[in-house]
Amino acid sequence: MAEQPLLAIEALNAYYGRAQALEDVNVEITGGSTSVIGRNGMGKTTLCNAIVGLPPARITGSIRDQGKELVGLASYKVAKLGIGYVPQGRRLFPSLSVDEHLRMVASRGGAKRWTVDRAYELFPRLQERKRNGGAQLSGGEQQMLAIGRILRTGATLLLLDEPTEGLAPVIVQQIGSTIRKLKDEGLTILLVEQNLRFAQTVADRHYVLESGRVIDMIPSAELDANMQKVHEYLGV
Repeated sequence: MAEQPLLAIEALNAYYGRAQALEDVNVEITGGSTSVIGRNGMGKTTLCNAIVGLPPARITGSIRDQGKELVGLASYKVAKLGIGYVPQGRRLFPSLSVDEHLRMVASRGGAKRWTVDRAYELFPRLQERKRNGGAQLSGGEQQMLAIGRILRTGATLLLLDEPTEGLAPVIVQQIGSTIRKLKDEGLTILLVEQNLRFAQTVADRHYVLESGRVIDMIPSAELDANMQKVHEYLGV
């Protein structure tokens, strides 16, 4: 019997006015980590926004979280189902300290293991900077804080939009190590990335998005053998 996907996206379309940003997208997430790779402007962020119910695109098709339809559901209701989103740009509050960012989140029942102390344990650098405001952090520290904040909500499916963008290689390695650790703890990760090599180190399978359409799905074990094809997809 086939494994029931945790998140099933079927025939998903997204429109900005008359412009179509996603066309008949089909993606299945069954656990572990999944990446969506593609160049800029291919619809990756629109896909994330569609999953969590953020405007402004008009959506048709189906997104089911363990059988529950998400299309048309308010974003706060999607969050209550355990889907957490770390958007591109991180969207921190410049005037709030690291500690205030982590303590402002209202933990739900499933978040008991993700206390503030546990977030600091995952990201020791944040504890060192706990009194610093969001605007005083480096890009890597901001990414750590954005992930720590969403873990505090008790999310079990994490959507990470371009988590390595603009980060130094050593910080990229730290973010990769964190994602693998979260996978080992049973969290499911959906990663949107342009950095193919990074995606390969953390994801189990890779969907290729081009001009709003899924044109391929490649398991990580087969990625090296298909690298030339993937490079053509990505224009590198």
